[in-house]
Amino acid sequence: MPTVFDKLNLKNQTRIVVLNAPESFEPELARLRGVAIVRNLADARMVAIDEDWSAKRYRRGEFVKSTSPNRARILAAQAKSRG
Repeated sequence: MPTVFDKLNLKNQTRIVVLNAPESFEPELARLRGVAIVRNLADARMVAIDEDWSAKRYRRGEFVKSTSPNRARILAAQAKSRG
């Protein structure tokens, strides 16, 4: 019997978003090889449902919580562009 993820036909997806998955999904998620699992949309910048539907997320830099060393540079550039 095919698993839920076989039915989803992930093809060459290397990253998927899993939100509020039941505990029973954990064994199936653990069997996925070569797929990064994002459990929080705050980490997602782009979402694609299929080849035809996708969405990109834009946020103002000061609202992005990041540990990136480039964050200060990005915020400074945004402040400078605003005048």
